[in-house]
Amino acid sequence: MHPSPVPGAPGAPGHAPLDLTALRSLQRSAVHLAGALEVDEVVTVVLRTGRDVLGCSSCSVFLLDEAAGVLRPRTGRDAGVSPLGAAPEVPLTSSTPSAHVARTRRSLLLRTPEELLSRFDGALNGPLLALGERSWAMHPLTARGRLVGVLRFGFDRPGSLDAAGQAFAEALAGQCAVALERAQLLDTAREALAAAARSEQRYRTLAEAGSLDVFTVGRDGDLQTDLPGWRAITGREGEVTARAWEQDVHPDDLPGVLSGWQRCLDTDTRFSARYRVGRPGRWRWISVVVVPVREDGRTVEWVGSSTDVTERVVAARRSGALQQLTAALAHAGSHAQVAESVVGVAVRGTGAVRAVLDLHPVEGLPVPGAAPTAGEPSPGQAVVALDLPLVTARGELGTLVLHFPESVAEDEGERDFLLALARQSATALERAQLLEAQRSTASVLQEALQPGPLPRVPWLAAHRRTATAAGSDVGGDWAELIVLDDDLVAVVLGDVVGRGVRAASVMGEVRTQVRTLALVDPHPGAVLRGLDTCAAVADRDEDLVTLFYGLLRRDGRLLAASAGHLPPLSCTGTGPAYLDVPPGVPVGVPGDPRHDVLDVHLDPGSGLVVFSDGLVETRARSLTDGMDAALDVFRSTARDTPAAIVDELVDVLTRGQQGHDDVTVLALRLLPAATRG
Repeated sequence: MHPSPVPGAPGAPGHAPLDLTALRSLQRSAVHLAGALEVDEVVTVVLRTGRDVLGCSSCSVFLLDEAAGVLRPRTGRDAGVSPLGAAPEVPLTSSTPSAHVARTRRSLLLRTPEELLSRFDGALNGPLLALGERSWAMHPLTARGRLVGVLRFGFDRPGSLDAAGQAFAEALAGQCAVALERAQLLDTAREALAAAARSEQRYRTLAEAGSLDVFTVGRDGDLQTDLPGWRAITGREGEVTARAWEQDVHPDDLPGVLSGWQRCLDTDTRFSARYRVGRPGRWRWISVVVVPVREDGRTVEWVGSSTDVTERVVAARRSGALQQLTAALAHAGSHAQVAESVVGVAVRGTGAVRAVLDLHPVEGLPVPGAAPTAGEPSPGQAVVALDLPLVTARGELGTLVLHFPESVAEDEGERDFLLALARQSATALERAQLLEAQRSTASVLQEALQPGPLPRVPWLAAHRRTATAAGSDVGGDWAELIVLDDDLVAVVLGDVVGRGVRAASVMGEVRTQVRTLALVDPHPGAVLRGLDTCAAVADRDEDLVTLFYGLLRRDGRLLAASAGHLPPLSCTGTGPAYLDVPPGVPVGVPGDPRHDVLDVHLDPGSGLVVFSDGLVETRARSLTDGMDAALDVFRSTARDTPAAIVDELVDVLTRGQQGHDDVTVLALRLLPAATRG
């Protein structure tokens, strides 16, 4: 069953305002998109919403591939939606509606097949008509000024969408673009980590080297047989006998090898060790095991074998370095900590004696001071520098410079390893930079938009409580009282769909507009019409704003109107109930003249509670169930103080719920004349 359609869908009255069911669908899609972490999840939400609300016969999301110059269709994950998303790739240069929208970045309505054929002659238009489609609507998907793709709807009727239907589709397109951009960024990060994991698996499964030599050692500890395999990897000329092998052991490893070997000679016990042999720049790792041979209870000689384990040692070092970096980044909470983790692991995991992170300045972040470094060469030690560019899909972040005590082996495996390390580091640094910039902006906004205390009104008791969504420092909800004169206050609660910095900035803008408009003409209809005008001038098509506005007099008369917001709770002579405030459409959505205003009288002692939808709707609870639950709680607290009412509503309805949306609640009580200050 489809919910009631918006105007322009089958069965809808022409040019009527956006109805409440469609508005709720748009709000639900915003919630679902906030939790969509992959592109296919985003596409599924958008296609399902377009099908259920607009009643389209086909619906497609095309993602822009600038490098290939095409729009690529994505069909989502829901089998019930996939047939609607089926579509071919669309070249950007083609004479098709979707390509035209991508080039112009403007919405396009085609109301008849004749209009399609007269304006476009691309080869892809024929299949649309063969499907029985008779009108179309296309909308660009833009996020922060960047084209992400195109959202396309097809209808089996002429006429396409009217103004209200187009407003709904454009709002859905704005939500879709922001969610797609976030999902694509996460996809990039996941691809980098997957590449690192593939490299790690490769290092784990490198071919095992075979045994080099089997040899004997005399009771005095001198080698009695030649080591041809040893000579092959060290380049030594002549036989390796007696103690000549000591000259080929890495100087850092030799003291430990000699002391361990002597201890085994003294105690007639098994000797095993792993160390480097060869020459500078081409050291190999070997594993040596030597056991005593006994006759009549005494050791007469030693028998041993050596194996080249270079590939295993190097593979373990490389995979260990990638694992160390993953573990370190998991605990890094800031850009500085990420940078410190990168240079630390770069030294420990690559054999470098020093690592330097040279990052480009980033707008919105403090200018970096000294470059993050780790390690230091020994005095007089010669080093070779290797520059690794830190590159992501969005560009180059800087360079990771590693200093080695000798030239780095020029084998493919080592290059792959260092590139994997650089890719993983770049992805983590980019993510940290984005989060740091957002936190910096959020911090400024939080300080600027922090709501002050509610004004004292002698004939009112009031209390407010606000909580932002999990992971956000600021949000898009706000509630306040605007004192207009001694006998008149405006009660306002607004909600910008979304969360974080963008929602908070829009909230601050609209909040200022409400205050200004209320001072000019406080009537609810006048204020909402003024907000519609401001939204049109500001061109905020991507930002959905709902608002409750009430004008309350000392004598209890309340004039209330809504811009697509939930109705308030009230306790009047009829008992606790929702006030029948005309729902209206969100701010800026055309088609509502704002004439419908509730005129009601509140008795002394009556309460009024306004709230954002984050209080009642969650991923686990429908809007209807949440509103029923809020009314049940209010019935038991309606005669309590505003503070007690607010705390009980928030504590009961958000218990056990992870904050996925902002929550704001404002409760008022009209004081009896005898208790007014």
